[in-house]
Formats: sequence, C-alpha cells, structure tokens
Amino acid sequence: MKIALIELTKSHEECIYSQIKFLKEDSNKIHLIIHPNLENQTKAYHNMVSKIRIFNFDSSVFFIKRIIKLFKLYSYLKNQNFDTIIYNSASSKKEIIALNFLLPQKKIKSFGTIHNLKKINNSFSQKLISKNLKKYFVINDHLLSPSFNNLNIKLHSYYPIFFPNFSPIEIVKEKDSTWICIPGELDYNRRDYDLILNAASALNNKKILFIILGKVNKSNPKVQDFFKTLSNKKIENNFLLFDSFIDNNTFHAYLKKSDYIC
Repeated sequence: MKIALIELTKSHEECIYSQIKFLKEDSNKIHLIIHPNLENQTKAYHNMVSKIRIFNFDSSVFFIKRIIKLFKLYSYLKNQNFDTIIYNSASSKKEIIALNFLLPQKKIKSFGTIHNLKKINNSFSQKLISKNLKKYFVINDHLLSPSFNNLNIKLHSYYPIFFPNFSPIEIVKEKDSTWICIPGELDYNRRDYDLILNAASALNNKKILFIILGKVNKSNPKVQDFFKTLSNKKIENNFLLFDSFIDNNTFHAYLKKSDYIC
C-alpha cells in the first residue's frame, strides 16, 4: 500500500517513528509530510520512508499563502494515488478539517491519532473532522472505551514506544533517587497535574523527582498556578521542568534514566 503519514503541527514527533516501523513491516510505501520544525527531529529515520514533504501552515504564515499551500498539499495527496492517509495529530487544525472534506473518502482510507479524547465530544472542529474520519488511534489500551455521544467512532490502540538510536548525552542521576518521567508539555487538558502535586507533597521524599519532559509555557495561567502550588507546598526540588525545546538526544537520555514513565 501507498501511505501518507501527516503531521502539520510542531508536536507529537515521538509517535511518528513507531508508526513508520509498524507500517514498514508490511512493505508499505510511506510518504512523510511534516511541519518544517520536525524535519531535523525526524532526520534519523528519513531513510525509512520513500519521500519527505515539508508544509508550514502556522498562523504566522500569510493567509493567502496558507490557502495556496493547502491546495498544493491536496493536489499532491490526490494525484499520488495514496491508499491510506494517517494523521499523526488528527485534531482541530483547519487544514486537517479541509483535507478531510476535500479528499475522496471512498477512494482513500483515513485514520488519525487523537491525543486528547475530550475533543471528540467537546470540540466543534473535531466533530467536523469526525464526520468523515471515523477511526482514531489512541496511544494506550486504557483509552479505548470512552463515550462518544453516538458519533459512531471506533478506536484502535498502539504504543509509540520505539525510537531510533540517538547519540547519548551524560545526565547525572543522584544515587538512590527515583525518577518519574511525564513526557510532553504541561497541559491540564491532558493530565491531572494537581494529583501529581498532591502526591509529591504527601510523599515528602527528597529522593523522588518528577520530570515534566516538555517545554513549559509560563504565560499559560494554569502553568502559573502550577508554579504557585510548587512554591506553596515547598516541593520545587521534587520537579524538573524545561522552559525551552528539548532535543531528541536530551529527551531520550532522560527517558532511559527514569524509573517510571507516566
């Protein structure tokens, strides 16, 4: 089969390699279509795909240029005769909505990973996507059985636990310490961080370190409340946070050193 794997945002690169690995097991021909910020991040496995295409649909791009690029991408997907399109982030991005309506649904099968299940019931733009895209992937078995208000949605799980070999970097881990790693940005829409804060406070153990392995947006009011709670509970030393982009070498070095991954 000929498959287009698409990620039009700057996020969720960590899910791409596993999907390519699974798809290549059946000798599928894969075209990877990504945001320019992911070009360098995915370089380690470019040799596994047939073609790489770069598209930037950021809001900073002039509106007319975005429309022109959208029709270029639409034409590419239609003219390349893909059997299947997989959206690595099948979420509320205008270009995903447009492609989902423009592409011939009977000819091309469409799937996509949903990273925030709440959107299926609560997001109008996600409901537009779900009018044609009825089969979503989730990244854990325990996400397979929510209620979707009779939208006829089907979920399938996979585990994005495979990664290429990245150059190791040295990270010092204190002896007898326990590292609990939480990959991804600090986003209250996806995780209950208050539960984590309360657990850290109740444990009152200086040897336990919670690592939020993603860029922290300090302008977000929820994130600001998170930092206030850290201070009020005097548990700042139990958390490691990052205020800038984390490269793959650093990201995977922390994963390997961690005792638990949430």
